Amino acid sequence: MAGIRKEFYISALIGAVSGFVVGSVVFLWKGNLLQGVSIAVSILLAIITACFLGVLVPTLIRTFRVDPKIAAGPIVLATADIVTLLFYFTVANWLLG
Repeated sequence: MAGIRKEFYISALIGAVSGFVVGSVVFLWKGNLLQGVSIAVSILLAIITACFLGVLVPTLIRTFRVDPKIAAGPIVLATADIVTLLFYFTVANWLLG
């Protein structure tokens, strides 16, 4: 449990910094605060989710006695990509209407 908490803190920090940097660039480039916030929040949520998927999927695959090196990478990447798009479109729709 302590490992998951540590992973969450690290991914939240990386997501917050990455989201802030990219959101700031979007704000300076486009001059629209809501667009920058939308991108920043999407990046934050996507990085946290990708981190959890990177921990959760290999653990679940290991419980079925399958080698996690074979299946975990493609499953985590595909799922993280789908979830990232869903976050982006949902946050953008919510903020930008």
